[in-house]
Amino acid sequence: MSGPRRYLAATTVSLITFFVYLPALQNGFVNWDDGKYVFENPHIQSIGADFFRWAFFEFYTSNWHPLTWISHALDYALWGLNPVGHHLSSIVLHCLNAFLVTVVALRLFERSDTLQAPRPETGGGTSNGAVYLSAMTAGLLFGIHPLHVESVAWVSERKDVLCAFFFLLSIFSYIEYVSCISEKKASASFPAEVFSGKYMASLIFFFLALLSKPMAVALPFVLLILDWYPFGRLTKTNVRIVVLEKIPFLVLSIGSSIITLKSQNSTQGILMPLNSLVYPLTSRITTSFYVICSYLAKMLMPVELIPFYPYPKNVSLLSMKFLAPLLLVAVITIFCLLISRRQRTWAAIWLYYIVTLLPVLGVVKVGDQLMADRYTYLPSIGPFLLFGIGIALLDKRVSRAVRRPSVIRGVSISIVAVLCVCLSYATTRQIKVWKDAKTLWSHEIKFEQNFSVAYDSLGDAMLKEGRLLDAVPLFQRALQLDPVNMAARDGYTKALNTLAVDALRKKEYDSALLSISRAAELSPKNDTVYNTTGEIYFAKKEYEKAFDYFNSAISVKPDTPEPYYNAALALENLARWGEACKYWDAYLRKGEHMPDTGEVLQHMRELKCRN
Repeated sequence: MSGPRRYLAATTVSLITFFVYLPALQNGFVNWDDGKYVFENPHIQSIGADFFRWAFFEFYTSNWHPLTWISHALDYALWGLNPVGHHLSSIVLHCLNAFLVTVVALRLFERSDTLQAPRPETGGGTSNGAVYLSAMTAGLLFGIHPLHVESVAWVSERKDVLCAFFFLLSIFSYIEYVSCISEKKASASFPAEVFSGKYMASLIFFFLALLSKPMAVALPFVLLILDWYPFGRLTKTNVRIVVLEKIPFLVLSIGSSIITLKSQNSTQGILMPLNSLVYPLTSRITTSFYVICSYLAKMLMPVELIPFYPYPKNVSLLSMKFLAPLLLVAVITIFCLLISRRQRTWAAIWLYYIVTLLPVLGVVKVGDQLMADRYTYLPSIGPFLLFGIGIALLDKRVSRAVRRPSVIRGVSISIVAVLCVCLSYATTRQIKVWKDAKTLWSHEIKFEQNFSVAYDSLGDAMLKEGRLLDAVPLFQRALQLDPVNMAARDGYTKALNTLAVDALRKKEYDSALLSISRAAELSPKNDTVYNTTGEIYFAKKEYEKAFDYFNSAISVKPDTPEPYYNAALALENLARWGEACKYWDAYLRKGEHMPDTGEVLQHMRELKCRN
């Protein structure tokens, strides 16, 4: 197959992918990690020695992916906090990945005995047109499947598309390396071949993938699977070289795994111990089979895709919900083993799917989710390749029965086109789910009514829009579902504090005290709550109480100017002039650029304070 045709096919796939994802440019940021990663992250706002030191040596957000931080910093340098630019970068990377999937598929199909080149003497094999259609189908499925929207339309998942880009480049370089040594009849020794450009390129791209996201750790095993099939390199005479080739990859993979475990352990409660009572090991193993099958089901029927899939309760193999997936995985595995002697395609693709999913199946558990759409970004390539092969084989078999190849090709193209239109429609709808925090969490609640974080996050979005009366019931629902964890979050506290301030403005002091006392229960040492409570008592002319609360706010956050101002006013009303002077002076030092500096200086002159 000619190089220009191969790249033309891949470019067509990437352009279709780009047009399908164009609506994502209208999306903004969401209040799920986008703050930590981008719009509230001071570290990415300047690129210098301090930034690189932070990116490579700090476990910010319990992660280690320095190349991802660099990509966000470059976006900030180009676009600031305009979400259009950040989304555009993710879309372009995803389109490049769709391009690479198509190219890799074509290169693998060239070596596959399932899609053999036509043989004039027998009339067998698969036509080049069918092989191209097969690879383009796999690339399009990867590019426009709604299961991948989360990885592309969520700015914080830049690590997914960036990691996959280098992961696929590494595989492509390895394929070129294997093709090169195959032409040499594998006569060269291992050390000489290792230092060839293509091998080193594969290793470097793998390293860059690990710097983007640790999910790339499965790559050495993926390369071994390719050596087994379709390359057929795992022979008795060649196995030593094949294994030695993977040692540098394995060293990088092990190093990345160690760093990842350390980074996840840097925040208490993120990485669950194996003996966890909340998520027992037996439960994690049981749910892993459920997850494997659920992802396959969502690839076939991408419905009810949500940002967060909560971990199920009462996990047991006595339930068909969990027993059936285990049996299905066993049946597929046995089937692949039974036919592997005459047909290795199924086994190789199944192995790839399982191996790339292993890091995120939840046996080593991070966080409270059961699964996530973003975890399918790399594993889905296997099933999509299989579907593409199916299209080519269908073309091949029907062509034998019907002597009109152009008609058959037209039917095959029509099937793929209809499938792409349906998936494109589903993808554009899923992109709208990620438009903003309000639509995201409303969508989550539509399918998961008992997920406390969704209510809390939606309440926070309402609060930022000034929709206080809509926010409070959402925070109350979150607290009802998870009183321990939700009490530690500050969304509900902010809402109650805002309610108190609103009631204070209306001179409804009892209502204000009721709201602020509830906020104090949730956040007993919150400087804003202390300050608002002081303002309520000040309005009630209970200046002694007011001063005590202002002082408490200062003890929690000594660098905040406002409580000093309020405390000084309270002291003036208590006729404690000398102490008031000290607080006015502190206010001027803490808030030297405040607009009311002139007014404060007037107070100090009237009190005859020493400057």
